[in-house]
Amino acid sequence: DPAHRARMARALVEQDYRDVAIGYENERVEASLTNVRISSMPRAVGRAARTILSFAPLETREIRITYKQGTLPIATYTFVNVPLLQRYFNGMATRQMLAEYVEIEYADPQEAQAERDRAETLEAFEQPLPEGIVLARNEPDIIALRGENVAGGRLKIRPGLAIYFNDPSGAFRYDLAAVAEYHRPVARNTFLQAQTRLSLIENISDVTQPSNSVLPHVRTDIAEYKRGSRFKLTRLLVNRFFQPRTRLYARLSAGVYEEMYSGFGGQVLYLPGDGTWAFDVASDWVKQRDFDGWFGTRDYSVLTTIASVNYRMAHGVTATLRAGQFLARDKGVRGEIKRRFASGWEVGAWYTVTDGKDITSPGSPSNPYYDKGVFVAMPLETLLTYDTQAQASFALAPWTRDVGQMVASPADLYGILERPVVQMHTLDGLQRFGDRDDDYALPKLGADRVWPDFVFTDLRAARREAGTIDWTRSAALAGALVLGSAALDKRLDRAAERHEGSRWVRRGERAGDALPVAALGLSAMFAFDESRPQLSDAGVAALEASGLALVGSTALKYAFGRARPKSGHGASDFDPGQDEDRWHSFPSRHASVMWAAVTPYAKQYGMPWLYGVAALASAARVGSREHWLSDTVGGAVLGYASGYLTWQARRDARREKNEPKVAIGPSGVALSWDLE
Repeated sequence: DPAHRARMARALVEQDYRDVAIGYENERVEASLTNVRISSMPRAVGRAARTILSFAPLETREIRITYKQGTLPIATYTFVNVPLLQRYFNGMATRQMLAEYVEIEYADPQEAQAERDRAETLEAFEQPLPEGIVLARNEPDIIALRGENVAGGRLKIRPGLAIYFNDPSGAFRYDLAAVAEYHRPVARNTFLQAQTRLSLIENISDVTQPSNSVLPHVRTDIAEYKRGSRFKLTRLLVNRFFQPRTRLYARLSAGVYEEMYSGFGGQVLYLPGDGTWAFDVASDWVKQRDFDGWFGTRDYSVLTTIASVNYRMAHGVTATLRAGQFLARDKGVRGEIKRRFASGWEVGAWYTVTDGKDITSPGSPSNPYYDKGVFVAMPLETLLTYDTQAQASFALAPWTRDVGQMVASPADLYGILERPVVQMHTLDGLQRFGDRDDDYALPKLGADRVWPDFVFTDLRAARREAGTIDWTRSAALAGALVLGSAALDKRLDRAAERHEGSRWVRRGERAGDALPVAALGLSAMFAFDESRPQLSDAGVAALEASGLALVGSTALKYAFGRARPKSGHGASDFDPGQDEDRWHSFPSRHASVMWAAVTPYAKQYGMPWLYGVAALASAARVGSREHWLSDTVGGAVLGYASGYLTWQARRDARREKNEPKVAIGPSGVALSWDLE
């Protein structure tokens, strides 16, 4: 009876569900929907399941709900035990009991049956349901005028405030404006976005000092845009979204992207099964708009292509690496890292390195400036008495720079899908499913070890492992390597002196200095990634080994007091105990830390080519004439030994953890054996 479908759909719409499709076949209710207010996907699915239960036929044996972000299907929740689901909502069953009868998987592309269900759901209504939600998070507004019609169109008029600090001609700049936005679907999965901006009070146009950037002025002409017109069109876009297959999403866009650029482009996003990482490529051809802010353009155009890898770890930490061509045609990489806290707050930073030579102060020809900044995102649900998807965000970054800049994305797919994908893979995927957190936070018997505990435990294990090594033979081999390489010290130093100052040597120096830092940064991220025990163990071992190598190499520098190549002394000049850096050549600290960091990974995953990467850091130190060849060989020996000992200690700890254990608690005795 269509009347039953209409009552169920009306109950869902009144709770802010949209794009609703309901079907019934073989005692199974199927629904696909999205929610424009509830911030938690599991909670939104739980509310929908509770509502469907209230209106479903009595003989219903299974409920399947596909949740969509906007109109893109994300996850499908299948409840195969409807009586148990009802008891859970009535408080008569625990979440652990329910979780065993819930299947959560990535949603397949919408099939013809789902489209028929959607059409029948709309026909069952006395009037059309609101259709289509623009794929973007709601913006927080202090005050706003809003309107929404039954066809899915939304109009909003709100204030807009932009604040800028510390330009050459003033410390504080601002722009207060009235912003009007209109969004509506024009076809299935196709949306129109329009935005106009009327500047009311601003002083950015008072910036009179012209930019001295030698790069194309992709951002530094912002004052010219503010002077051009007070009322302008800042966005007029058509976005088309696709889901070609499960876990693969795409977008095509055309129109006015932002105040400075218009063009066309697209993005493709791939999500893996475990949700721990994502890969996307965004490519946009954009042309710079004129200063008046309507449909005129300037001569500058560029094709920007950015490939991104997002890697999600434990403790809410996400690392992102982007590489490609940026707005000023500069090519390079941008690294981002952020942490999401239990409250929903996100704090992060980014740093960009490209081949663009930004010599504007504090940059210089020998040390160009690189784009960097920090950002904070705050969900407003923690401040309000009702659930909302709205969030406030701000960033601190230089605003008169051209290097490492990106065009404003029409709708970044990863930003849109990140939150529901993370929630899908958090715990059992049912967090806040019943409008509460259930018993996730209850204390566990046998808490995990904290950092100081396992560091000292690993050091003791490394000491035990050291007792199994034939140190006489190892010392003889290490001495032979160092003395043998010493025969080439002067020859290689003369070669380095001849090429000193060349471009490829300078690049090698920068790479050599960056490699140990990068290795330590990655190891720190891997160490906290509890979802991958082997990788986490390797990361912990790398950090511990690097610490040992750092301390050991520093102590040996003072003990040997060997002269550096640039000091003017020879390779055989030693002055033990000297405090001056020119007498701190042996061993190379960079080499020891780098070899210590890569050894656990090379051992754990059988990747000996990582030693070649470590050798590049050693070669860079020789090429920069900071060390003799034998210094880097000595550092490599020390680093390898440290890495081997700490890796072996972590392996011993892993074997101990995999042995049978007996746990005695207040309610019984348990025998456990982790076979991972």
